Amino acid sequence: MTENKITRRSFVERSLATGAVLALPTHRVLGANSDIRVAIIGCGGKGTSHLRDFATKPGVRIVAISDADKAHMNSAENQLKNTLDKQGANVDARYRQHQDFRHILDRPDVDVVVIATPNHWHALLTVMACQAGKDVYVEKPVSHCIWEGRKSIEAARKYNRIVQAGTQQRS
Repeated sequence: MTENKITRRSFVERSLATGAVLALPTHRVLGANSDIRVAIIGCGGKGTSHLRDFATKPGVRIVAISDADKAHMNSAENQLKNTLDKQGANVDARYRQHQDFRHILDRPDVDVVVIATPNHWHALLTVMACQAGKDVYVEKPVSHCIWEGRKSIEAARKYNRIVQAGTQQRS
């Protein structure tokens, strides 16, 4: 008999990642067969982990990834292809890589932006994504100071967007 080795850490991470997608409804009317269209900004370890997890969830479609480092994007895309080969993944026909994250914010076919960039970008990208009409899942920390955090909240309220922050390993 084989034993499934799943750690508490990986269980919590995957549970929260799944919950993040399910907690981010879009503000357009979705039909019975509509998918939530997700773009990942930041393709390091956490962004790539989210990419793999979201790509295998029913009702979620990956439409774009972005990272300033082309090598990170290519690595993430290779892992996505492996996931696609092994498990099947939900990748949109219009899927693209963008080195400049602003191209993702300009796309009308993106419902949710996942922000997994270096920490100093989190608040600014959250505000910009809200301004662009995107719902947001942002990794912790949301901000480095109270002012940035307040600006993120103000943007979510002003543009009527849903913003959720990762809180893994926090009490």
